[in-house]
Amino acid sequence: MSEHSRSVPVVPCDCAVGLVEAARRHARENGWSVAVAVVDPWGAVVASGRMDGVPPAVLEFAADKAYTAALGKSSKAFFERMASTPV
Repeated sequence: MSEHSRSVPVVPCDCAVGLVEAARRHARENGWSVAVAVVDPWGAVVASGRMDGVPPAVLEFAADKAYTAALGKSSKAFFERMASTPV
């Protein structure tokens, strides 16, 4: 490693799969139907899943949202403002 490199924490695959399952379990307990995507720091999908009845396109949307969150590094408040702004 050069003196200018730094390590970036990455969620291991088994952990990412566990996160997907935990999110689906939480959604089921609350009566929600969701799609979940876990990405690495560069926005590549590590694990994903969707509940029965959730269209495949929603899983793609979840992956896109996770990608944006990973690379955008913007605050939650920013995304809430974006979502509430009329088009």
